Amino acid sequence: MLQEPLVTHLSDLPLASNVCNQELRELVTLPTVSMAHVRMQQGATSLLHNHKDMTEVYVITQGSGVLYCNQQAFAVEKGSYLVIPPLASHKLKNTGRTPLEHLVCALPPFNPADVRLVPEHRIEPPVEQLDQEKILVRAQDGASVYELLSPQERQMLGMSLAMGELPPHKKAILHYHILSQELYYVISGTGRITLDDKTADIKQGSVIVVPRYTVHGLENNSSRPLHVLCLAAPAYADYDFHKAHP
Repeated sequence: MLQEPLVTHLSDLPLASNVCNQELRELVTLPTVSMAHVRMQQGATSLLHNHKDMTEVYVITQGSGVLYCNQQAFAVEKGSYLVIPPLASHKLKNTGRTPLEHLVCALPPFNPADVRLVPEHRIEPPVEQLDQEKILVRAQDGASVYELLSPQERQMLGMSLAMGELPPHKKAILHYHILSQELYYVISGTGRITLDDKTADIKQGSVIVVPRYTVHGLENNSSRPLHVLCLAAPAYADYDFHKAHP
């Protein structure tokens, strides 16, 4: 049985100081990975920087912009993602007409001492399109998902990232994992989450931690799809999906 609430909301979390001076909130820190949410106002640009030890995965959740990485520039929008290895210089620019929001997954967990500013390039590279094949598959709990990381990246990073969609008025199958701990972030939509003997309402910006052995399942009780990003550490495997007994 859960002893503490494991559902929080983005608006309840404090702003964290950062060298790029953006609206940054630390969502969750697990033993091997952390996740933060960053909100950039229209026209904002982060500072070019790199990390000696950390690998980061950027996932765009709202808005559009340009992500610069190692003298390349990529057009990004909701659903875009990029793995940024150690020593890769990178920054993000909001080129849209609305705030740009993205999640930053850091492995090992984020360490502000590992943020190193680097000189800006005088000539900006041409903007390219990210080549990202998104194949939806039916997950064992009934949601539709597509994996963001390749099998090689999953093995190297020791985690998986997936975008999930639960159709309107759909309830996922209750289940638990023995090996992986999960972290859900609600990108859009509303619904409910079951965690053992507890239930809680969720909406855009909800953050849910699912420990190992915790029976859990999402429910979409609205007329619009529920979109959720799921991080699993270690990486999710089908053999670690265990249906809950009635």
